[in-house]
Amino acid sequence: MAEQLMDLLTDGSGDLGITSQGDVGLATSADSLKADLVRRFGTPLGALFYDPNFGNPMLSRLSQPMSQGFEAACSQDARACVMADARVLEAGATVFIDRENRRISCVVEYRDVYGGTGRIEEVKVLV
Repeated sequence: MAEQLMDLLTDGSGDLGITSQGDVGLATSADSLKADLVRRFGTPLGALFYDPNFGNPMLSRLSQPMSQGFEAACSQDARACVMADARVLEAGATVFIDRENRRISCVVEYRDVYGGTGRIEEVKVLV
């Protein structure tokens, strides 16, 4: 029987990482949450054919005219995007619009099921 070169952690989800035993395994818990949220935040809602509810609804709004309530709607979309992950307990989003340069800056702060907090900052250019 061949000698096993490494053990893989198979009971988690996320990206590969190094376990506390020095083996290669899947990053779990808070280690992968922020990366997963950033990935979700940058994916347009419905872009994944196998999961039409995955993604950020705010991205489709960015090509629309900036009418009254645009900023509040973007904040709600950003918060909803992060809250769609079951590991997030609470989230709040703040959106800043630079109308002159047609940019939107979004800051989302969240609290997770692991007892931690996190922050995502994104800048998007309005189309």
